[in-house]
Amino acid sequence: MKTAIIKYNAGNIQSVLNALERLGVEAILTDDPAEIRAAERVIFPGVGEASTAMKYLRERGVDEVIRSLTQPVLGICLGMQLLGEHSEENDTECLGIVPARVQKLPNGLGLKVPHMGWNSVQSIDNKLFINLPENPFFYFVHSYAMELNEATIAKTEYGIPFTSAVQWQNFYGVQFHPEKSAEAGEQLLRNFLNLQTPEVTPFKKVSPLVAFNTIPAMDLMNGHCVRLRQGDFAQQTKYSSDPLEVAKQFEEAGFQRLHMVDLDGAKTGKPQHLHILQKVAAETSLTIDFSGGIKTDADIKAVFEAGAAIAAIGSVAVKNKPLFFKWLQQYGAEKILLGVDVRDERLAISGWLEQTEIGLFEFLEEMTRAGVRQVFCTDIGRDGLLTGPSTQLYRRVLAQFPGLRLIASGGASRPSDLAELAEIGCAGAIVGKAIYEDIDNLAAWTGSLRELQT
Repeated sequence: MKTAIIKYNAGNIQSVLNALERLGVEAILTDDPAEIRAAERVIFPGVGEASTAMKYLRERGVDEVIRSLTQPVLGICLGMQLLGEHSEENDTECLGIVPARVQKLPNGLGLKVPHMGWNSVQSIDNKLFINLPENPFFYFVHSYAMELNEATIAKTEYGIPFTSAVQWQNFYGVQFHPEKSAEAGEQLLRNFLNLQTPEVTPFKKVSPLVAFNTIPAMDLMNGHCVRLRQGDFAQQTKYSSDPLEVAKQFEEAGFQRLHMVDLDGAKTGKPQHLHILQKVAAETSLTIDFSGGIKTDADIKAVFEAGAAIAAIGSVAVKNKPLFFKWLQQYGAEKILLGVDVRDERLAISGWLEQTEIGLFEFLEEMTRAGVRQVFCTDIGRDGLLTGPSTQLYRRVLAQFPGLRLIASGGASRPSDLAELAEIGCAGAIVGKAIYEDIDNLAAWTGSLRELQT
């Protein structure tokens, strides 16, 4: 079997060659496009730095060669990361094959970075992991990792859960080093070499719209769905007295997420609408993030027990950082959505009732260093006015924090606003008043986005 190892000045190549030799496989190390295309199996390994590696690949046209491959390809460590869309490491645009971003592992959680040593891998049923024990151990050395995504076939915990293996059509990737992982690693390499060549569609660079979520908002007061104008509790519009029915309408229209805000909870300092959360979670398949009044360990536990998939946290991250960082470590970054609400780029908390002098960008710098990976940001001055989202603000946030999953909130008035937000790299948008004002035409929002994604 002709096996090619892609040459791009990355480290650890000899270890891969030695591992293949132990399996009786002769491999060539090459950056020649013809040799790479002619190989029956291609391995894309490496230890190194993302931007330097991508520069080497682009200068020699090897990036386009990799995208064109239809035989089984295995990315190892840096090679897997480069299959993604973007890496936080020196703000690097990668190959864009796998619809995911690569982020720096969190500091501040009592764990050392780089992550070095043996760790277990929790995999799904995939041919790459046949004849391996449940939750096998592999050897890791890395400071960056791919977020969980639709191509994930295995994950590992190190402060946060991250993708430790992917499959996207004929492209496979592992964050660990099979060539240094003894019998488990040799078996995985053997599994890869024995894979059948799949039928694949021509490569199409991943669009950022694929991962974009339109998230309807459900703001609750006294059991009713309401909207506030610019966060003012005195400027309230009631839209429905049956939140469950509204949630079912959202689900039927094709929405998959729901942003549920307990306004009474935000005002009183303790969740007041867990019974509604429980009903909506039990009777719909919506992925719900819940916020409002979450102040204690008991509160966040109750929110998850009531059916929320994600806890959206704002005030605690400002007023009680040790508790917030504890939750981030305890539940994982995918379960915590940091809420930042701003007036003139200064944070407002406690349901927007308390204005601070904390700057948005300095706050996000601290939070991302601690491991925060997803944030929703509301420009209070635009909320409920239907004047369009704060695109320039979000553009600046994404420029400074390119690996952040940023959800825009406030101001969206029409579906084309969503296309603009997706285009600049937002992961989603929370939409409130615009949807409620046209509740009988929800397909205009879900249908329009589906068209953009295809």
